[in-house]
Amino acid sequence: MGLTVAGAQGTSAPAHMACSGIGITRCLQTLAELHRDHHGLCWKPGCGPADLHLIVVRADLPEMRERTEQIVRQLQQHGARLLVDDGPEAAGEKFAYARLVGVPHVLVISPQQTDGAVEFIDRWTSRHQEVPLSHIPGTPSPQRTS
Repeated sequence: MGLTVAGAQGTSAPAHMACSGIGITRCLQTLAELHRDHHGLCWKPGCGPADLHLIVVRADLPEMRERTEQIVRQLQQHGARLLVDDGPEAAGEKFAYARLVGVPHVLVISPQQTDGAVEFIDRWTSRHQEVPLSHIPGTPSPQRTS
């Protein structure tokens, strides 16, 4: 490359450099730079810390803790990589944090849901929909379980 540095006596000498290659931290940095928007990160499935971010509204209620444990067990049995937010924060704070972290899909469970459905949010499209838990990515569909 023709790079030189000043030696001890002021003479010009070629610089010696080394490179340890492209490591995992540079790969993650590149993914984070390429897959983000104005809210935060947007991980592709398999790249980030999890593929499903479970937000529990009113996690302080015993029935919500029970439901959370049941859903977590079901999803983990099918190999889902989960990030569970069952802290005491307000729902709005949890949603903002979920957008910032950028897990590809968010599941929301709340006391208002009574029919076994969960709210499913796609981080890439921001599309919200109510779906049965059996239709969540990483879980078996009703056709495959029969």
